[in-house]
This record gives sequence, C-alpha cells and structure tokens, in this order.
Amino acid sequence: MKITTSTIEGVYIIEPNVFGDDRGYFMESYSKSLLTELGIDNDFVQDNESFSTQGVLRGLHYQCGECAQAKLVRVIQGEVLDVIVDVRPDSKTYGEHFGIRLSGENLTNLNYQNYLNRLRYFSNELGLNFQLQFQINF
Repeated sequence: MKITTSTIEGVYIIEPNVFGDDRGYFMESYSKSLLTELGIDNDFVQDNESFSTQGVLRGLHYQCGECAQAKLVRVIQGEVLDVIVDVRPDSKTYGEHFGIRLSGENLTNLNYQNYLNRLRYFSNELGLNFQLQFQINF
C-alpha cells in the first residue's frame, strides 16, 4: 500500500497493491495497523455503499462538533472527481482545495479528517458505486 499526503492537512491518498491476472484481481483495501503505523489513527465503525446514476452531483458534506468524523472512500465502479475544501478556521491549509479522480480502474482510496467539506461529481455512463467507511455511526 502506498500512502501519500495531499496539499491539504489531514487528507491522504492511499494506493493499494493490486495483484491481478486473467481471472481478475485481489487487493487489500484497508489496513488499520498500517495506517496507525503511519500516524493515521481512525477507528472506523460503519461501512456504507452508495450507487448514483449518470450525471449526479453529490456534495457539500460537512460535519462539525460531535458529528465530525474521518472517512475512507473509494470507487468500486465508475469514476468520480472528489474535491475537498478545508473549512477548518484553525488549519494551516484553511480555504485551500484538493481534487482527485477516484475510479474502479485506479482503485485509489481517499482518507480525510474531520471538518472538511466535500463535493463529488461524476459522469460515467454505467453509474457510480461508491464505498465509504465512517468513524462514527449515523
């Protein structure tokens, strides 16, 4: 697993090692111990999956106070442009944004911390199947 930081404090790009052949592929999509080793200590307690049809705009997700939580997201099928805006007033990267394409082909995961605003848009004819892990139940 390759983990890199983005231009926004608390946002990590996670690229899994994918082992594939003519039958398909296998990958480890999440490793709590590896993330903890690297200083990313999130205790995910809920997994969700969403499906959206072509051309859907989802976004402006924001939590604060007791509802603030870290998330780990990835695309299973389709492609999405995931844009994160840092709206934490005390952050060194306050007001900055970061965008990344997540897809069922690149299998990249995105981990981000509390108080970050997110906007997702995709335009894939097959639709979008998205997996999300949450730090608290909602």
